[in-house]
Amino acid sequence: MCIRDRYMGISYNYFLREGLMKVTSIILLSLAFAAISAQVIQIVPVVSSTRTATCPGGFQPSSCGCGLKCGSTHMTFGRKKQCHCQCVPTDWSVAHCMQLRTEQNIDMGLVVTEAHTSTLYATCPAGTKATGCSCGNTRGDYLIHNQVTCQCLTADSGWTKAYCAKPADARYELHCQYRKVAANPVTATPGLIAVGCSCGNSCNSYTLANNQCNCHPGCGSTWTAINECRVAKTPAAIAAEQAAAAAAKRAAEEAARQAAAAAAKRAAEEAARQAAAAAAAAAAKRAAEEAARQAAAARCKEGC
Repeated sequence: MCIRDRYMGISYNYFLREGLMKVTSIILLSLAFAAISAQVIQIVPVVSSTRTATCPGGFQPSSCGCGLKCGSTHMTFGRKKQCHCQCVPTDWSVAHCMQLRTEQNIDMGLVVTEAHTSTLYATCPAGTKATGCSCGNTRGDYLIHNQVTCQCLTADSGWTKAYCAKPADARYELHCQYRKVAANPVTATPGLIAVGCSCGNSCNSYTLANNQCNCHPGCGSTWTAINECRVAKTPAAIAAEQAAAAAAKRAAEEAARQAAAAAAKRAAEEAARQAAAAAAAAAAKRAAEEAARQAAAARCKEGC
């Protein structure tokens, strides 16, 4: 068995041992999701025994991984939604596919793009956050700064790509943080979802499953990095909702005031009607009594 075949066997055994894959075909799926402040980030790792892994319908790639320590990837969006490992040979590829859902479990849509430079740094467009990075010349170790800038750590990388994303629904935004620790594996911070990983020693062979980044033992990495995100409403959306709620409250209070005023008016009118009726009845009674008195007096005068 050649070295590549041995490495391929180790790679797949590693995936199976970590519980990431159940073999049904050369494309393997697993699903992990978590609720974040009533919104949901879903991550589906799609693993292929070829150099290309394709996301399922409704998902877009957030980051990519490759076998044989390959760190150079190309991501396509739109209809293809693929991760393509550029190293030859590469015995497997994985696309970490992301979907965002609202608190009503409605797909809010995901806008993904790529920033590509010939330097060691690539910065995402305004309004987007870096979910993953890629480096040239097979290099795989990188950092993410301030949620938006990818930095390849190997000087001869040649190029840097930042994979960038934002919710299609403008009421929401991504909040991410990148943590690098001298440990393996690394689990996402509570309340956040892992969307990408990086490993030291120029290695990009890792698993991302169960909200955990796990660098391949063959990497010889001294550190593991995890990019973890949550989706939340923008301050503008929150302010708009609060303004709408305040307006609704004022409208309800005004409606209640008007209803109370109308009820008070009706009560006053009814009281006045009843008072008038009582006065009329009393006057009629007095008139009847006076008429009776006068009639009695007249009878008495005639009889006397």
